Amino acid sequence: AGREHDQAVAGAMAAGTIRRPVRLKLDTTSPTYETYFNGPAGGQKAMYKPELHESDAYHFMDPSMRKDYMNGDTPLTTREYAAYVVDRYLGTNLVPTVTVGDHGRGPGSVMAWAQGSTSGVVPSEKETERLALFDLVIGHLDRHGGNYLRQPDGKVVAIDNGLAFPKSSKAMVVRSMPAVRTWQDQGTRPFNQETRAFIDKLDADELGDVMRQAGIGEDEIQATAIRVGTMKRAKSWTDLSRSFGSRDVVRRYNPLNGQIERSPHEGFMLPWDG
Repeated sequence: AGREHDQAVAGAMAAGTIRRPVRLKLDTTSPTYETYFNGPAGGQKAMYKPELHESDAYHFMDPSMRKDYMNGDTPLTTREYAAYVVDRYLGTNLVPTVTVGDHGRGPGSVMAWAQGSTSGVVPSEKETERLALFDLVIGHLDRHGGNYLRQPDGKVVAIDNGLAFPKSSKAMVVRSMPAVRTWQDQGTRPFNQETRAFIDKLDADELGDVMRQAGIGEDEIQATAIRVGTMKRAKSWTDLSRSFGSRDVVRRYNPLNGQIERSPHEGFMLPWDG
C-alpha cells in the first residue's frame, strides 16, 4: 500500500501544478517554490526546486565545490530524486516522495510537502543513527539541522538531498550533523545489532544499479561503492569517523564573507567544515 501511494503521489506531482508556484521565503541556497498538485487526496502541497536556478546554490559554497566534489553533468534535481529512490531501496523511508516535473518554471525536483513538520529537532538516538547511516550511503554534503524535520507523529523526515553523491575523488567526504551526534554518543562501542545488520545487507553492485537507473553517473556510483566497503569494514562509529572526512578537514568556507577559514574540527565534519 505504501509503494502504491508513493507511485500515485509521484505520478500526480509529475503531471504538473494546479496553481501558480509561489517562491518561499526560506534561507536556502537556491530559489524554492510552494506548489500544488492534484494528488490522491485532492489538492496537495509540494516543494519545487527548478533546475534553472541550480547554479545559485553554488554561490553559497566554496567556489571549487562543484569542480572538486560533484560531476557537473548530474544536476542537483537528479541527485534529489536519486536520494529518494535510494532511500526507498534501503528501506530507511526518510525522504518524502520526490519526482521530476515542470511546475511552471521548467523541469525541477518536486518533493511532497511534509505536513506539519518542524525543523531544529533533536531526534532520538535510534532515529539519528538511521539518518546518519543514510547520509553515509549517499554521501550527503550538507545535512545540517534545517535539513531534517519531525512530523507530528514523531517520524523524522530528510529533506534537501540534492547535495549528495560526491564523485569518487571525494568519496569519503560526508558532512552530516546526525553522523557527528551518533559518533559522539556511541564512540568506540561496537555497532548495535540493528546497525550491523543494515551495513551487512548493503550490496554495492545492486545499489549501483539502483543509482544508475535514477540517473546518477558512474563516478558517483564508484564513490558509493567505496563508502559501502568502508562501512562494512568498520566495527564502531569511531572507526567510521576516522575514515569519513577527516582527511579533508583543513578549511571552512564562510558564504557570508567569502573567506576560507581554518577548522579545528576532526572526525566527521559538520556541514561546511572542510
